[in-house]
Amino acid sequence: MSEPRIVMLDGENFADVESLNQLYCEVWKEPPWEEFFWTHEIVEKYIDDTRSKPNSIWLLIKTGEQLIGFALGYEVDQVMMQEISGHSGLDHLFDNKRRVFYDAEVAVLTKHRRNGLGSKLILEKVRFAKQVGCQTIVVRTKAESAKIMLTKLGFHDTMISDGSDPERTYWQLEL
Repeated sequence: MSEPRIVMLDGENFADVESLNQLYCEVWKEPPWEEFFWTHEIVEKYIDDTRSKPNSIWLLIKTGEQLIGFALGYEVDQVMMQEISGHSGLDHLFDNKRRVFYDAEVAVLTKHRRNGLGSKLILEKVRFAKQVGCQTIVVRTKAESAKIMLTKLGFHDTMISDGSDPERTYWQLEL
C-alpha cells in the first residue's frame, strides 16, 4: 500500500467528488457518530454549498487512488457561527474584528485511524487558515479521541456546548 498523501481540492481540481460523496456517507455511519441520514443527494448539495464559502478548503487523504479520509474548513463571520452553533455564545471570538476559521469536518476510515492522519489534516487546515489571514480556529466535537488529538495540537475546550447537541463542545486555537 502506498504512503497516504493529502490532496487539496479547489475549483480546478474536483474530480474526486463522487468518491468523496461515497466516503462521506460511509464514514459518518461509524461510531461515535452513527449518523445514517446522510444520502448522496444531501452530501452532493453540502459539498457544493461549502465550496462557495469564504476561504473554504476541502482536503482528501488518499493511498494510491483510494480515498481514506477527508477534511473541510472555511472562514466564518459572527452570523455564520451563530447559525452553526445555534446560539450567540461564541460571539466573543469576533472581538477586535478577529477573523475566524471553522474546522467543519475531519474524518478517516476506521481501519486507517490512529496513524496521525487526522492530525495531519488539521495541521494542514491550520496552515491554510494562517495563510488566508485568520487569527482563530474553532471546531466542535464530542468524540474523546478527537478531544485528545485537539489537546495535543494546542486547542483548548471552550466548555461552550453546541445548540443542537449539548455533548459537543467547541474547541479553539489561537494562531
